[in-house]
Amino acid sequence: MLDDVPNIFEAVFQCTLEMITKNFEDYPEHRLKFFSLLRAIATFCFPALIKLPSQQLKLVMDSIIWAFRHTERNIAETGLNLLLEMLKNFQ
Repeated sequence: MLDDVPNIFEAVFQCTLEMITKNFEDYPEHRLKFFSLLRAIATFCFPALIKLPSQQLKLVMDSIIWAFRHTERNIAETGLNLLLEMLKNFQ
């Protein structure tokens, strides 16, 4: 999967991010699945995240911040768990 993560990001990340950052209400199911995908990648394919270009990695980190600031509890909780996973991996 390490070689596939950049392709997944190219196909899904930017377009989904554009959809969900317009406001905090539209596409709640996309938001939850998007952040769940990020968490799975952070958990099982962390080396692939490190290999991303710095601009894409910054977008990942910005996305995590947007997630845990979200008004819906399940999305905010997913974001906090994702942040914890990222911090453990960076450690």
